[in-house]
Order: sequence, then C-alpha cells, then structure tokens
Amino acid sequence: ANLEEADLHHADFSQAKLQQANLANVKLAGVNFSGADLRGANLSGAHDAHSAVIDAQTNFTAAICPDGLTVDGTQISTCVGHGF
Repeated sequence: ANLEEADLHHADFSQAKLQQANLANVKLAGVNFSGADLRGANLSGAHDAHSAVIDAQTNFTAAICPDGLTVDGTQISTCVGHGF
C-alpha cells in the first residue's frame, strides 16, 4: 500500500497487515497499530507517531522508523524510541 503523506488521524489499523507499506510522511496522531504487521514498512518522516497506539504484538521487523533508522533486529529491535 502506498499511503505516503496521508492524514491517518485516529485510523484503526489494529491487526492490519501492512508489510512493505509506504507510510512516509504520514500523520499518525492517535492511530491504532496494536498487533499490526509493519514488517518492512517505511515510516520515515511520519508525524505524531509518539501518540500512535502500539503494543507488544506490533511487528516492526525491517521497518524504517520515523527518525529514519531501520529496525535491524540487532542494534535496533523496534521503532519504540525512534519516533514511537
């Protein structure tokens, strides 16, 4: 999915399969990503990610975080602290 620059304010993506989605520069205020599969998603430049809802099941494997760092599973294992 290509949602680049979309305003996703308060959207419910809980349990959504968003592998490889382009979410660059989207507005994420209040978005629910609980249990979402964001493997390989591009979240670079996402706005208001700190207010998005995530949980332990939210999968950020190989995702690009809002701050531009990639989850490599070694040095960076999640986007928490990298925009979320």
